[in-house]
Amino acid sequence: SEESVIASSLISRKGKVMFFRQRKLFWQIFTVNMLIVLGSIIAVGWYSSRSVDSFYVEESATDLTNRANLIRSTVAGLLVEGGSEKLKKFTIDSGRASGTRITVIDESGKVLADSNEDPARMDNHRSRPEIDTAFGGTPGSSMRFSNTLGERMLYSAIPLTEQKGSVTTVLRLSVPITGID
Repeated sequence: SEESVIASSLISRKGKVMFFRQRKLFWQIFTVNMLIVLGSIIAVGWYSSRSVDSFYVEESATDLTNRANLIRSTVAGLLVEGGSEKLKKFTIDSGRASGTRITVIDESGKVLADSNEDPARMDNHRSRPEIDTAFGGTPGSSMRFSNTLGERMLYSAIPLTEQKGSVTTVLRLSVPITGID
């Protein structure tokens, strides 16, 4: 009988020990699994955000290029007429109507007309990436901070007029990208 009491106390002690070990093991597995799940959620969220951002920027750049192509012939006609006041008025009116900033730049980088600013007070634009690409003969786009407007902008430029095989004027359109941010 004394042996049975000792045996039952050992069993209950072993049972408790096993219970505590199982509980400790559960929390170790649970913590590791939760870290894996949280890490996966963060990675998928970051990737999704980047993908949506990239898609939106590409679609917006395509939209700007399409808008530029729509007004291309009118701007080119105004340049041929030589009416700088008519060109300035057209860019201002069209820019306000479409919610788009419109800029016309000559081959030296001088701004001929702009829908938001006085061209006489604007910097030389020849070294801007999208304009440099457009002077190379293909549409270009870039995203950067605008010192003139004080916000991040998406720019898209297309070659406008050519003379003797080289681009002489570029049409650039831009919109703020606060929606993406």
